[in-house]
Amino acid sequence: MYGGRGPNGEFAFDAAKGVLLENLPKLGMTKLLSEAELEYYTQEYARHGLHAPLNWYRNREVNYVDELEYFFKDGRSKDGLRIEQEVLFVVATGDLALKSHMATKMEERIDRLTRRQVTAGHWAMWEKPEEVNRILKEWFDGVVFGGKSKL
Repeated sequence: MYGGRGPNGEFAFDAAKGVLLENLPKLGMTKLLSEAELEYYTQEYARHGLHAPLNWYRNREVNYVDELEYFFKDGRSKDGLRIEQEVLFVVATGDLALKSHMATKMEERIDRLTRRQVTAGHWAMWEKPEEVNRILKEWFDGVVFGGKSKL
């Protein structure tokens, strides 16, 4: 559905309401897939359904409770649970699914965190590919390769 719009600009998805089924027949082609790729996924989902791909979302509360207990027993931070390698986090400031505030405490667990942001939605790599790639290249050149990259 990404990039697909109806003839009058209708969207098929709303972050608050979910999929707008009445608008699906009006959509044009997505920018993410060719017609052959779209046909392949259509055939596969028709054959197997969406149950398995949606299980991650169905299980989100169980995962949240499990991770909360593991990382913050009795509301206190557990000692020793840290990510020690270099980490780049690129936040999309307009993402309605992964809101910026959800990552405010990353520094408590990640010692070598680099934060960058792009003004984009959930599909930042499609919406702002040049900006995201520039951030990735700068981080790899400066942090991963220590300024030694020949890219």
